[in-house]
Amino acid sequence: MKMRLINGVILAEDYPRLVKWYEDTFKLERKIYEEEEYHYSEMMKGKNMIFGIADASENGITPVSPRKNTVVIQIGVEDIRFLFEQVKINGGKILFGPTKDQENNFYYGGIADIEGNEIWIIEEALI
Repeated sequence: MKMRLINGVILAEDYPRLVKWYEDTFKLERKIYEEEEYHYSEMMKGKNMIFGIADASENGITPVSPRKNTVVIQIGVEDIRFLFEQVKINGGKILFGPTKDQENNFYYGGIADIEGNEIWIIEEALI
């Protein structure tokens, strides 16, 4: 059986607000979306799908606060410091970092979006 990961999906408490936050903070584009039968957007960077966002209540989920995620999204970026500034400007939270991994020579850190979803960030030299 062949298998591949298509993408992760963030279940949003306030779907339109969270979609806008990711557009503004990560400079993502909403390329594929459904807003009639249910609410779902695929957030893209160029031709790469990064993740989806869906309405939590439409999926029978009531988010709790603080979030107790058992799965964390990890994203590679070119400039972690710039992204962290965008997170702060747009109302997200820096959880840790940026910190340099001395052995492997890269920076990493963690953020939370405006709903408390944790995302780990790795600065990649070539994306």
